[in-house]
Amino acid sequence: MSIQERMEKFKLKEDRADVIIPAAEIFLMVARSLDCDSIIVPNISLADSIVDGIYRDMTRNGELVE
Repeated sequence: MSIQERMEKFKLKEDRADVIIPAAEIFLMVARSLDCDSIIVPNISLADSIVDGIYRDMTRNGELVE
């Protein structure tokens, strides 16, 4: 499938449509190496996850903890 076809069929942005195949190959390689049937993938990026973790560490119930 071309990048354009992936964008249309799966509603992907161009910068995602071009990396989805190599990314899928990596996930499949990891799954095979670990002999697992599934991999849970977070819905946020690594950078967002780091910022979220720092925020959670610095706050409690939305208030800054000193």
